[in-house]
Amino acid sequence: MQPPVRALGLPLASLLACGPASLPGDTDGATTSAGSDSSDGGETAGTTGDPGEPAGGCVDDGALTRSLAILDADAAVVRVASPAGDRTLSAALPGDVDADARIIAATRGPYLAVASSYTIYKGPGDLDEAAAVRLYEHETGALLWEHVLTRSVNQLYVDAQARVTAELDLRPGGPAGLTIIDGQATALPRFAPRGPIGPEGQIPGRRLDAAQETYEAVGFYDLATAAFTPVVAATSQWWILDGAIEHLDPEASPPRFTVTRPGGAAVHELTPYADLGAWVWREHSAGDFRLFAADLDLDGNHADLLVRLDVESGAQVVASSEPPPGLSRFDCYPEVRVDVEGRVLFELRDAGSARVHAWDPGQASWSALGQAMTGIEAITLHPASGRVQVIEGSGPNTTFCGLSEWIDPPASALVGASFQLARVEPPLALATASAPTVTDDERCAVWAEEGGLRIYDLEDGDALTLPSSGAALWLE
Repeated sequence: MQPPVRALGLPLASLLACGPASLPGDTDGATTSAGSDSSDGGETAGTTGDPGEPAGGCVDDGALTRSLAILDADAAVVRVASPAGDRTLSAALPGDVDADARIIAATRGPYLAVASSYTIYKGPGDLDEAAAVRLYEHETGALLWEHVLTRSVNQLYVDAQARVTAELDLRPGGPAGLTIIDGQATALPRFAPRGPIGPEGQIPGRRLDAAQETYEAVGFYDLATAAFTPVVAATSQWWILDGAIEHLDPEASPPRFTVTRPGGAAVHELTPYADLGAWVWREHSAGDFRLFAADLDLDGNHADLLVRLDVESGAQVVASSEPPPGLSRFDCYPEVRVDVEGRVLFELRDAGSARVHAWDPGQASWSALGQAMTGIEAITLHPASGRVQVIEGSGPNTTFCGLSEWIDPPASALVGASFQLARVEPPLALATASAPTVTDDERCAVWAEEGGLRIYDLEDGDALTLPSSGAALWLE
């Protein structure tokens, strides 16, 4: 047994059950991975790292040509399917417990970090919980280190140098976060990471108050000095994207949107909202574009004033538009999104069907997106990787909206509950059996269907089915 790990002068005996742990695990063998994630505020960038150079397709002549991990919580393993062969990595819970596993994973370069947690409620204020955190080289299946924690893990991140950060479940008196570098665990008593360690050694995240009960600020933690630099109150509108802390002050005149990095801040005054007296919020983000909205009451009719901001150039345009003739807004909770090209996505309908349409403010033009849907109550635009959108149609009795009336829908429309992948250019409209996951370069997609996981190359249509179940994570 190793001596107790120490961090900032505080022993970690209450966090690490016994330093690096020896847990059962098979590091050669079969296929996949499945998981869950949780978030209680803000927004974090994806855990797959920077897109980098395209890795090519994923299927060739019926064979897999790109690696992915499948989190199998029922079996407490992560199965890696790769062109070099399949293997099974342990995601076992710590100790001899009978509990449901919660597995989350993060990847960057050749590294795959896996956290397996459980929580058992035993009574008011009495929880039995723990987690096992492991770091693998997914190409070889080599286990680099593993630790047992007496806290469950909410968020997990890894950088290209194999440094791991984690946000832990908040408990009075306990650390809020953790770093593990070269196998050495360091507790962060009042700081909860919400991203990997940045190139300047800064970690974005939230700081707890002195009692370690509530979050009071969002800012950067310096790995070298252990100093915390606050950026904004945790109760404000804030998001963490690609290592930057973005926040909106809707009460400023005009409302002010700020993007803060360790080296400085860029402030954008949203001048189209000046002197309106309306509440403003950030509706969506994609690439360099941010979409803002405000509720207006114009002659008794509800309307949204949409403003699109390019955070690189600072350019702002009013992105609101009347639907094309014959179409109207759809959904009792209509979603509006922006894509990486700056097009604004609306849910629109006619008498027979509903569909997503893209409005290009620069060209003042509309483009239909994906397939028409009918017999649905609502549309959801799921988080997308860029140009490719994941669209869900909600079937009858699944939302608070209630089923709309549909008259003479087109024969090609998707009926009832459905998922699809859609893209404006080049055109893509592909129905899927469940919610798909798309690679960062938007070349490949995977989704669950009867019989296993469907792997699909979006460029040439090559596909295969892996006989596995669980949540899929594409690997670099």
